[in-house]
This record gives sequence, structure tokens and C-alpha cells, in this order.
Amino acid sequence: MGNFAARKRLSSGEPVRRIGLLFGGVTADSQAMIEVEVYAAGVRAPEKMMGLALELEAFTGLRYKVDTNHDIVYMEFTGSVPDADSIRTIFKKIELEAKFVGQLPPEVSEKKKTQRIDLGEGV
Repeated sequence: MGNFAARKRLSSGEPVRRIGLLFGGVTADSQAMIEVEVYAAGVRAPEKMMGLALELEAFTGLRYKVDTNHDIVYMEFTGSVPDADSIRTIFKKIELEAKFVGQLPPEVSEKKKTQRIDLGEGV
């Protein structure tokens, strides 16, 4: 697709500097965005929706919406991104089972990251 610069001008003739459109998973103001989709049967119930809203308000940089026809929660993280177990725990608190839709981004991946420990020379 290549680089795309969206430009508009205000009625005064000045260019708009910040645009709220998304291009390839990155917002126009260059913040990385991570998208996660979760299927949770029963999330459309009003008490579950309220519980989910209360649990998710703790995350800064999170935008979400619920597809009540299909029980899918779409989440977009621009701040800190929880791992898969943390997301499952959120849904367990409101007595729902979370199933991830599609492939998880590496930032959310369930795989544990390991780091080699160098004990230095002579050990």
C-alpha cells in the first residue's frame, strides 16, 4: 500500500495535524495499537456487560466494543498490554470463559519469554 498521508484543511486554510484514522494497525499519531478479539458466550447479558465495563476500566489506553449479536469483545490497546492469562482472568471474574479469536499478537502471546542468564567467566 505504501505510505499514505491524509491531509485536510480547516475552513481557515490551516492543515489538520492530527487525524483519528488507523493505517495498518498504527494510528496517525504513531502509537502502536494491539488488537485482540475474545469470544465469551453470554457477555451480552446486562449484568455481564456491566461487570466487564468495571473490570476493563482499569486499563489505560484501552478501547473496546461488544458485538452483542455474536458475543465477541473487540479490544484495542494503545497503552500497556496484558498477557493472555490476564485477559482470561478478567472474564473469569465475571463468570465467563474467554476464547481468543484468530492468532494472538506477540505482545499478548501465551508463550513464556525466557532470558538467558550469563553467570560470567569461570563458572
